[in-house]
Amino acid sequence: MEEDGNFHNQKFYPLIYFTIFFICGISIFLFGFNFISTFLTNDSIIYRIILTALFFTFTLICYLQEQLKKYWQVSFSFFVASFVTLLNWIIRDLPVKFLYEYVTLVEAQWMLDKLSQFIAIGIPILLLALFYKDKLSALYIQKGRPKLLIIIGLSTFIFFVVSGFLLSLQKSSMEKTFAVFPWLFAFSALNALMEELWFRGLFLKKFEPFLGMHLSILLTSIIFSIPHFFARYISGIGMSFMFFALVFSLGMASGYIIYRTQSIWGAVIFHAGYDLFYALAFGFASTG
Repeated sequence: MEEDGNFHNQKFYPLIYFTIFFICGISIFLFGFNFISTFLTNDSIIYRIILTALFFTFTLICYLQEQLKKYWQVSFSFFVASFVTLLNWIIRDLPVKFLYEYVTLVEAQWMLDKLSQFIAIGIPILLLALFYKDKLSALYIQKGRPKLLIIIGLSTFIFFVVSGFLLSLQKSSMEKTFAVFPWLFAFSALNALMEELWFRGLFLKKFEPFLGMHLSILLTSIIFSIPHFFARYISGIGMSFMFFALVFSLGMASGYIIYRTQSIWGAVIFHAGYDLFYALAFGFASTG
């Protein structure tokens, strides 16, 4: 009977882990997120410092205590995610500020903003992974299954770009669209790589021992979608729910692409494709 009770208790472990990881995730990507201003904590550097310190402390405790050692890597991932959020808040546009005087296009300025974010978020994620002797393959930065990666990544990217171009030309001239395309491409590529590292690369392999593949993808997709619900560029509760559902679906697709191709690159290409589609169809190239 006791063994049977333990068996049934173990069935609830993934749900417990899911709940704990979800709370940790929204503490960073909702209440501590830099790109929304819904909650008081979104504008608080003190909150970000305390949160980062807490994750760092718990990571050390897990690493040093044998009975908690299996949790240190997932805790470290939350620490890295919170640290780069704090770093991005501190330096903001500082890394590329001197370049602003050389660009006049709004699209170029958006690309510089994204480059600044990538410097503060994407690069530290890579460096911290290497500093702690964590192979880049732990972030799914690896060759994976190249044929499948090319088929899925490039086919979806071409579909999104062609569709975006066609919709863009209904609102903008071809000359304008081609003029802004390089900036939009750079913006989309930087954003895709940064977000795939930040939301999925850091967590998928760390979550899997506790949640399994499907729950890991589900959780990262929920955490990825929640801040988009509060995005500043979306107006109206109905549009917010629709955008949340869309981003959630795209997040689930990205997660399964990573697992199917065993590489982050297919998801990056896919992600860059739909970002570029959105920018072309509804964003920067919609006038002129």
